[in-house]
Amino acid sequence: MGNLIKMDLYKIRKSKFFLISMLIMAALTIVVYVLLPILQKVIGEDPSDTKALLSECIATPFMTSLMFLSVVHFSYLDISNGYIKNIAGQLSNKGSTVISKFIAIGVHNFIFLVCASVVNIFASMISYDFIVDDKIAEGIITLALKWLISMAMSAVILFFTNGLKSNVLGYIVTVCLCFNVFTALYTGINFALDKLDIKGVDVSKYAIDTFYDYVNVMKDDYVVSSIVGAVIYGGIFMFLTVWLFNKKDVK
Repeated sequence: MGNLIKMDLYKIRKSKFFLISMLIMAALTIVVYVLLPILQKVIGEDPSDTKALLSECIATPFMTSLMFLSVVHFSYLDISNGYIKNIAGQLSNKGSTVISKFIAIGVHNFIFLVCASVVNIFASMISYDFIVDDKIAEGIITLALKWLISMAMSAVILFFTNGLKSNVLGYIVTVCLCFNVFTALYTGINFALDKLDIKGVDVSKYAIDTFYDYVNVMKDDYVVSSIVGAVIYGGIFMFLTVWLFNKKDVK
């Protein structure tokens, strides 16, 4: 397992997709923050009235959808190149390759989120009145929770890329998770439950993408539910992925 993890970490370190994703994230974050004051002036607002809090900058990294697209690319890389057959063929438990990828993705996501937060802080300092507030610890905890939830979302992605061996489905699901496409599905389920006389249930509150978007320790939003949800989602999808990967022939 140790050698597998080292190999996967090496692939991440050498991944041009990962590097380009972070560069695009940084560039877009800076561009957006440069343009925001201009747009505020256009609509008649005074940019000087906007305050950038350090805790919020830490807790709300920008453009992290690129991180999940990089997860899809990395998790399917050895399958697309055909290396997986040689790797898995030397193991008594083929599912170890999935677990190794999951651990490496943990490092991948940590690096991306920390870099995104640093860029967010830098861009905020350029455009707004930057304030070092007293909720920095809460901001860091929020970022840590986002990392935990990102791991659960990565487990979902691994299910499609490694369990079902489809990077196309992986990209589709990733886009749906990152851009709130599943909102329509949640609304439909809520409507169906209402018709069944099950009132007051909002399934979106239990969705993994909702946890990622709205968890915030400063506001006490989705803190406990996001931890429980991340563990449940991550555990279920990792179990299913390893089970499917062991069951199917590696080609």
